[in-house]
Amino acid sequence: MCQKPLGKNIDKCEDCQKWQNIYPNDCLKNYALYSYNKEFKTLIKRYKRYHDASVCEVFVALIKKAAIYQGYDYYVSLPSSDQHFKERQFDHIALIFSKIYTLTPLLNHIQGNDYKSQGEKNRQARLKSQQMFVCDYFEFSETTKILLLDDIYTTGRTLYHAKDAIRKKGFKGRIDSLSIAR
Repeated sequence: MCQKPLGKNIDKCEDCQKWQNIYPNDCLKNYALYSYNKEFKTLIKRYKRYHDASVCEVFVALIKKAAIYQGYDYYVSLPSSDQHFKERQFDHIALIFSKIYTLTPLLNHIQGNDYKSQGEKNRQARLKSQQMFVCDYFEFSETTKILLLDDIYTTGRTLYHAKDAIRKKGFKGRIDSLSIAR
C-alpha cells in the first residue's frame, strides 16, 4: 500500500483502509523511498516554491541511492498544472524522473479549473479534490505495467486520480506508484 510507518500489529494506515474500501481489487502499491522529514521539506520547498531547479540533482541522487524500479513498460510522471509550470518554468516531477527513466507523457493536467497545489490544502480538501488528470489515447496490452511517479505521497488522492484517468481509457493492466517521500 503506501508504506507509511505503522505501529505494532497495524498492517494498513487509515488512508489505505479507505482506498481499499473504494478500490477493493485495485489498490495502488506505492513505493516510498524516504520519510517526509524536516530536511526533505526544506529541499522540496527550495525546489518547488523558490524554483531552484539545481535541487533536482539532489533528488536524482537520492532516488538512485535508494533504488531504481525497473521492469515497468511505462514510467509516467504526474504532470504539473499550466499555472505551476508557468511559475516554475519547469515540470518539477518530470525534471527529476526524466534523468532516471524514459518517461511516457500519458497524462495531462485538466486546464480551466482553479486547482490549488496539494500543499495548500488540508487533509480533507486533498481527499475531496476533483479529478485533475485526463489520459491521452494510448494502445495498451493486457500485460502492460505502468509506474506512476510523484514527489510526495500524503493521502494518495493525486495518484488515485492518475490511476482513475488511465483506467477510464480501458487499461486493465498493473499500475503501481513511486514517490520520493511519504
